[in-house]
Amino acid sequence: MEIIKPNEMYFDEYLSACKESYDNDVKEWMPVELNRFGEWRASALKMYEMLESGEGLPDGVPRMYTYWCVENGRFIGEIQIRPFIDEITAKSIGHIGYAIRYSMWNKGYGTKVLNEAIKKLQELGVSTIYIACHESNVASNIVSKKCGFKLLEKAIDETTNERQNVYIVNV
Repeated sequence: MEIIKPNEMYFDEYLSACKESYDNDVKEWMPVELNRFGEWRASALKMYEMLESGEGLPDGVPRMYTYWCVENGRFIGEIQIRPFIDEITAKSIGHIGYAIRYSMWNKGYGTKVLNEAIKKLQELGVSTIYIACHESNVASNIVSKKCGFKLLEKAIDETTNERQNVYIVNV
């Protein structure tokens, strides 16, 4: 599996992964409305550059890096790391967001992807890493523990009002 910057070569694979989320009602990762994919496609790389540079971001949107996970020409998943957030924000949204396309669930990719995200944060000097998972997302909670995270606290996701677990790991 490779960790790469988003690029046009995988846009069709990304769309295919989005369709899998919608077809299987995966609410945790529905990044692009399917009827707006053309608009997304036209501005995606610029958007990722803005997120990375932090320039022109709306209030409340943290600077972040996005990586795509690919293998044998297939889009596997997405990682977002937020190394520049404060502790309060980290406990709310986490330093890491990641998603694995539905057809690749239960094949070990979640663990691989989360470990890659941890490495990327380490490279950027982040040594205390927080991750937040909805309590109902059983797989992400299991993967977090597999990757060495310890439950820090239970909270409420202010956006969705869902219960979530906040994990911490020191690396």
